[in-house]
Amino acid sequence: MSFIAKIKYEYHKRILDDLKSQSKPDEFINELLKISNKEAFFKLSEENISEIFKTNSQLELTKSKIVWINSFFQEDLSILDDFIYFYFKNYYPDINENSNYENLIHQFYSLYQNNQNPPEDYIIMHSYLLQWLILKDHKKEFYFIKNRFSFFSNDQNFNFSNRALSRNYLFLVDHPYRVYQDIKDKFGGDQEVAKNIFLNLDQSSEPLDVEGFKYHIPQNGWLNHAKSWLDLNVIDSLKGLIIQKENLIDNPSESLTKIIMHLIQGGLKIDLSYDLIDQYIEKKKLNNIKLNPITISNNEKKFLSKYLAPINELIDYEL
Repeated sequence: MSFIAKIKYEYHKRILDDLKSQSKPDEFINELLKISNKEAFFKLSEENISEIFKTNSQLELTKSKIVWINSFFQEDLSILDDFIYFYFKNYYPDINENSNYENLIHQFYSLYQNNQNPPEDYIIMHSYLLQWLILKDHKKEFYFIKNRFSFFSNDQNFNFSNRALSRNYLFLVDHPYRVYQDIKDKFGGDQEVAKNIFLNLDQSSEPLDVEGFKYHIPQNGWLNHAKSWLDLNVIDSLKGLIIQKENLIDNPSESLTKIIMHLIQGGLKIDLSYDLIDQYIEKKKLNNIKLNPITISNNEKKFLSKYLAPINELIDYEL
């Protein structure tokens, strides 16, 4: 930190510490946003924002809130994202295409850190900070973000997100056997690789390299990823809607209507337009799409079913 930044840091730290001791989170954030020195601003944000949002998780601390578009596979994210962008473009003509969360993390982290890789647990420990940085200058009341991370929670009770930062979420989930089959097909029929990716048996975490920065992305296999977003407490606290891929393909009108109604209930200023939904279905020929049949062996099903009982209580697939 430069000499000037240190002086500004100490000056603003005294003011912020006083506001924090008085439990004035709104005034704290307003004061923080006045800091013009980038180094001092980021250091004080990094030291304080996560705790501010953890202890004030129900307060309206941002003008904009995130609507998460969640799925395990990038291609499944695109299914939801494409519809949402089409639909909202009719109400907000200047809306931008929705971003991937990992790209936004890099955009805002690298803005303040010059070629300095974050620690391995940074995204988990500073999830609130990263989401606040994304939201703090956003003008609309919502921010759609495509996300493949699990909903994590650590020992210090820092979660992936909370109500102060998130409006609600959508989670597209496919039949677990089809997910496993798709993974296996991508890796040339290798069952061991497919089982490891599906269940994350080796508990690995591959770093993501973006423009020379390495980020450790919380990813722990399809099963734990799905369980995290299907958890009833997470659904209740972050107002989640679960969409089964089979239902979306077999009855797109019903599924897309539920999505729009869920977003309206979350406070987004749009109308429920069956005409727009029908236009989208016709444009994408959704009524003609068929899911691939599940062809994995009975031995593979038997192996997977041992792990799937808890999750199947929530999504009720035939195993």
